[in-house]
Amino acid sequence: MDIQEKKDILRKNCLKMRKKHNLKLISYKIVNNIKNIYYFKYAKNIMIYMPLKYEIDITSLLNISDKNFYLPKCVRDEIKVVKYEKNMQFIKSNFNVLEPVSKDYVDISILDIVFIPALCCDLNKYRLGYGCGFYDRFLKKLNKSTIKIIIASKEMCYLEIPVTNFDEKADFIINEENIL
Repeated sequence: MDIQEKKDILRKNCLKMRKKHNLKLISYKIVNNIKNIYYFKYAKNIMIYMPLKYEIDITSLLNISDKNFYLPKCVRDEIKVVKYEKNMQFIKSNFNVLEPVSKDYVDISILDIVFIPALCCDLNKYRLGYGCGFYDRFLKKLNKSTIKIIIASKEMCYLEIPVTNFDEKADFIINEENIL
């Protein structure tokens, strides 16, 4: 079995498993952990994501007034970044993700932190996404100083997952119990 087949099997299993999670409670605990990390306290420009169904929801962070928040928008095969504004309009993408309607893209070099959704991750700080490679391509373009943080429940944090040279490593993982 090759790496891609292993990833596909893991994806299917993770999609099934996460439907059984208490996402409200996990999301609440993860948001509290985020608020307590040093990097978040001192960051000014933070990119979060709009959650899919059965994905950890960290959008309550948008209520913090002393930060600038940014959201991803898939344009062709790449992620562009839009500044979050209260009352902004959203549209569902081809991937069923809520994305800003705005085309006012910002320079990603301003980002201090990028929170990354994941189906699962491993203790080496690699993540498994949906297989399109959007985030891996995006992460390669970030400044070396931008902190990359995977958001995943502890149940979806494995010792090791299959990775390829294309997969990008994060700096931290935050789950409901730990900051790794």
